[in-house]
Formats: sequence, structure tokens, C-alpha cells
Amino acid sequence: MTIEERLENLEKALSRANRRNRRLLVGLALCPGIVLLVWILSPQTLLAQNATNAIKEVRANRFVLEDEQGKSHAELAVDNNGPRFRLVDEKGTTRAGLGVSKDGPWLGFFDENGKARVTFSSSKDVTGLSLSDEKGIPRTTLSVVRDAPNLILSDEHGTSRITLLVGKNGPGLDFLDKKGTARIGLAIEKDGASLALSDEKGEVRATVGLHKDGSHLLLTDQKGKPRVGLAVLENHPCLQLFDENSTMRAMLGASEITTADGKVTSYSESSLLLFGPDGKVRWQTP
Repeated sequence: MTIEERLENLEKALSRANRRNRRLLVGLALCPGIVLLVWILSPQTLLAQNATNAIKEVRANRFVLEDEQGKSHAELAVDNNGPRFRLVDEKGTTRAGLGVSKDGPWLGFFDENGKARVTFSSSKDVTGLSLSDEKGIPRTTLSVVRDAPNLILSDEHGTSRITLLVGKNGPGLDFLDKKGTARIGLAIEKDGASLALSDEKGEVRATVGLHKDGSHLLLTDQKGKPRVGLAVLENHPCLQLFDENSTMRAMLGASEITTADGKVTSYSESSLLLFGPDGKVRWQTP
């Protein structure tokens, strides 16, 4: 081989080596970019970016939380009655609920049969707590009606049997029969206290009262008209008897009587007076 041929082969070899070196340099230059691209697209990087760009608002009308077996245990939803949140046990029975209805907010706790046992609620005029038995019948109700707090105890039929109310004039306690008719009433008012006994129709038949001027006992008939009055006024006792028209017909003890012409006559404790149907004195002693 001549010297010229050897030189030509050496130049060709050097040219091929230069081309390989250029490709290697380009590959080395691209490696950092590829590594950066892989890091950007990695799951950890995407999660970090999502965490940085947190979702600010999610809109839906129902959310359900399920366990591993696909059973629902919690639900957040909105329907025609308003928004509600409920918790469900492993049998699918609602055990607790929270919501806002048209009347106001409420909170309920339910037993294993789905019966409401404890209920809190609030509306425009009433805020209350209700405790129910295993049949779902309210047995105890504690509420505030407008500005008056009250407590109601009911029997197994849901009939109110005892009510306690604190009104503007003072507290009042009532005992009711199986029909819900008030039979015994105890009240404390601004001027004193009173006890009332009623018949099965709700008519007050006996009243005992105490006030700043004295005490009294009043007995009435079936129509609610007073028939017997016994009182101690300013330390002076007096007994009065009335007819069916509520006209006083007899009086024993100290009293004052005002006639039609405005004249006032006082009688001592030992006085006895009998009156006619017109209310005029027919006989007296002493």
C-alpha cells in the first residue's frame, strides 16, 4: 500500500471518530433535560403540585361514605326538605342525623330499630328537646315556647300527664288525667300562690289561694259557679254561701257589705246574716 492510500484511510478513520464524538456530546447534553422531565412527570411530583394547587370548592348534591364491603355508613345530601347529614350502622339503620328543614335546624339520635329517641329542634317560636321511648312516643319534652320554658311528661300513649310552665306571671304545675284534662293545678303568681282542683270535664271545683291580704277557699258547682267561700282577710275569718245564681244567701263572720246606695256596713266575727234571692239582708244577728 502506498503512502497516499495510507493517509486516505487515516483521514476516513478520523472523520468517523469525530462523528461519534459529536453524537456522544449531544446525548450527554440531553441527559439532564430527560432526567428533569422524568422528575416532573413522576407521581410524587404531581401530588406535590396538586397539594400546592389545592381544590378550593367542590359542588355536589350528595356524598356517600362506604366501607370496604361497599356498605354506606354516612351520607351528606340535599333534597326538597333541606340539607341533612346522617350516620348509619352496619345494618343500614340510621342512628344519628343532623339537618335543616323548613322550620329550622334539628339533631336526632335513633335506636337500633330506627326509632327517634332523642331529638333537638329549633323553629321560629319553639326550641326543644324531646326524649322518646322504644315505640318512638315522646315521653319527656323540654322546650322554650317564645319566652316561656316548659317541661311536659307524657304516658305510654303520648298523652301529657304533668306540665311545668314558667310564664310572665310565675311558674305553674299541672297534673292531667289519662284524657289529657288538667285535674290539679298549682301556680305561683305576683300576688301569691294558688291550688286548683278540677273535675273530669276540666271545670275548676275547688281553689285554695294565698295572697298579700289573706287566704281563701272557694268551692264551685258543676257549672263553675261559686257556692262556698271561706276566707281569712286581714286576720278576720268569713264563711259565705251562694245559690245557683252566684247570689250570696248566707254569711258567717267578719265582713263588709256595700249596699246599692253605696253604704258600707262592717260586721264582726260573730255575725250571721241571711240574704234573699235579691241579695238583700233578710235576717242577721247580732
